[in-house]
Amino acid sequence: MKPRTVKKNPYHHGNLRQALLEQALKALRQHSAETISLRALASALGVSQAAPYRHFAGKDGLLAELATEGFRGLLLSMIKGREDRELTPLQELHALAVGYVSFAVRYPERNEQNSDLVEAANACYHELQSTVRRGLDNKDLKQKPVEVLTVAAWSMVHGLASLAIDGQLSNAGPDPADLADQLAGLLLEGMTRTKVRSA
Repeated sequence: MKPRTVKKNPYHHGNLRQALLEQALKALRQHSAETISLRALASALGVSQAAPYRHFAGKDGLLAELATEGFRGLLLSMIKGREDRELTPLQELHALAVGYVSFAVRYPERNEQNSDLVEAANACYHELQSTVRRGLDNKDLKQKPVEVLTVAAWSMVHGLASLAIDGQLSNAGPDPADLADQLAGLLLEGMTRTKVRSA
């Protein structure tokens, strides 16, 4: 009798977890979150139906992990614009705004509650808040409560990103990052007494 060929599972230890996240991200780019299932992901990866449950309790856990990774990526994108450069707090706010919108538009499927997700989202907000606070300390910003100024900036970038992802900015130009650059300038002019130019 011809020996049975056993297909080797290419995933070992934590590799399947990452493969599931990557496969889910691909699926989200084509379908809504409601259509995602661990069973379908397992099938696409050629593993048993039970295998995903060794890494995620269910679909909600997997989607929460994707969102957490998204916020972490967003934070890196927000701070990237000021790396290796000496920027004023106002220029940093400008860079944070453009970084936020650029990331959100590039990875719209990452924008969806576990403690890691909350922590990652809060880190992004606190990055913005700490920059606003330094702007206040430097007397660069109007002396308003730090939370008011932070929410004003957060609302602008989040609202712009949402509009861009929803396709509502087709008449405003093809590049959301360029629009974010201009709107960040307008916002900061309203928060300061002097015109602010991007770095």
